[in-house]
Order: sequence, then C-alpha cells, then structure tokens
Amino acid sequence: LREKAKSLASDSLSATPPTGEQAKAAVRISSLGGEILAMAQNPHRAHQVAVGCVDGKIRTFDLRRTPAESQPFTIKPTPGSFTVPTSVLNAHDLGVRGLEFHPRQADRLLSCSYDMTVALWDLNLEQPQTQRFHHHSEFVYGVTWCPFKQRRFASCSWDGKLTILDF
Repeated sequence: LREKAKSLASDSLSATPPTGEQAKAAVRISSLGGEILAMAQNPHRAHQVAVGCVDGKIRTFDLRRTPAESQPFTIKPTPGSFTVPTSVLNAHDLGVRGLEFHPRQADRLLSCSYDMTVALWDLNLEQPQTQRFHHHSEFVYGVTWCPFKQRRFASCSWDGKLTILDF
C-alpha cells in the first residue's frame, strides 16, 4: 500500500511541469464576441471565471459545468449547453481590458476598459453595476484591489497615471 501511495504521489507531483506537446488544455474559452482581452478567476469560488471581451461585455462561466476532466473543450455560446455563460454584463462601450475579483468579497468584481472607465460590480445583484469611475483621460488597462482596505483599488492608464481610489 505504501509503495502504491508513493507511486501515485510521484506521478501527480512531477518535478518538471509539462511543456510543449506534453501540456494539455483543460478548458479553452473562445468565440465570445471577438477577442478575449482579460480574465479573472474568483479566489472564493475557484469554479467561477470571468472574461472581458473586445465587444465591451464581461461573461462569467461556471467551470463545474464542463465535461469530464479528460476531455478538453472549447467554450462557445451554444444555447442549451454547458458552454453558455452564466451571466453576460454589458460592461463598457469599448473592450474590457482588465478584471479582478475582490480578495475578500466573493461577488465583487472590478473591470476597466478602453472607454477610459473603471466599473465596480456586485454579481449578486439583479442590476450588478454599482459604480462607474471616470478618473482617467485615456485607455484604462489595469485594475487591482488593495489587500488591506476593502473599499480601495488602483487603476493605471495610458494617460500615464496610477490612481488609487477610496469609494
């Protein structure tokens, strides 16, 4: 029994990660309103993934609704299938460039866009957008939450500014 356990442990915890042809995609997300510009995985719900697309929409997916682990699949919006997004948010006027889930609040999500705005979302609400921030004068390409203050985030933009906001 010990030898079998040792063998299983060494097989699953190989010292060298797979590369090139050895690596297999478990999930592929594509064909969702054009290019995907951003993605984030919820740290509180590992099965929840959000993607930001060039069409200005945020789409969320539940990875528990996927086929068997041994079968890689491509998420394409097909009515009635597991590949349909769990939600589609009309988030921005231009492409969604950055996404980040809150480190402490499972339903909070930040997004930023080429439309020069940052949006705050509460995915638990029927109308999920709670606030929109217009503090940049160029494309916003990055957002991150402050790990110490729940109501603080930072954003960066092509206007050359890093802005830290309390809301």
